[in-house]
Amino acid sequence: MVLILCKQAQESSDVRTELKKGILNMVQSVNNQQVKVSMVVQVYKTRFEHYAVIHRDIKFTNTAVYMNLKKCQVRKKGMNEITLIADNIEGNSLTFLARSLAEVESWIGVFKPSSNLSIKRGKHLPKNNMHSMSLLKEEEEECIDS
Repeated sequence: MVLILCKQAQESSDVRTELKKGILNMVQSVNNQQVKVSMVVQVYKTRFEHYAVIHRDIKFTNTAVYMNLKKCQVRKKGMNEITLIADNIEGNSLTFLARSLAEVESWIGVFKPSSNLSIKRGKHLPKNNMHSMSLLKEEEEECIDS
């Protein structure tokens, strides 16, 4: 039993893929002033999930922000600004600054939800998927009380 659980844990960890890891400057508004904070950003993808882990320091932090990228909106602003808008009722967003245009394009590529994660229903169904069904007649039974 223990071997099976260890093997399953190993298989599930093998499925998680780190798409990109790097440092981006997060833009925050403090007292009506924009402050840039250096953050470590890691983007992962599993068979069912696509998310980012964002934290200040990789060695000394135990808190992180997890952002589901599966349905988030990714927008490029200006030359080197990337905004991630969460798909939730609050509409939370994070803004990052990259060092170069090439880095912006690279990060946008891993932040954007991939097409194989958001499979649309009915995409693989044939065009004529309507089948006629024959109608069954219901016969009334007579109840005879004895």
